Amino acid sequence: MESNLSTEITLRVNEDMLPALDVVAQKSGLSSRSEAIEEILKCWHQVWLQHKIDRETVSYYKSLLPEELEEDRVWTEFASKQALTQWED
Repeated sequence: MESNLSTEITLRVNEDMLPALDVVAQKSGLSSRSEAIEEILKCWHQVWLQHKIDRETVSYYKSLLPEELEEDRVWTEFASKQALTQWED
């Protein structure tokens, strides 16, 4: 659930970044730089969360024993074939 409460903060941005920030605001239909920064932060957070999941997945697979990797490969192959038969129907 996303909160609609906002907290005012002070943010310093390199002057060279302001035109890019204005483009984001304009192309996204946002009314202010603050809204643009909030959208940029939301996008960054989603990317960060995905990278976190990716890192955890890599760590999980690196921790598996050879037998576990083979079992995973077999299940993946089975599931892929099952999915194809369902999608083809």
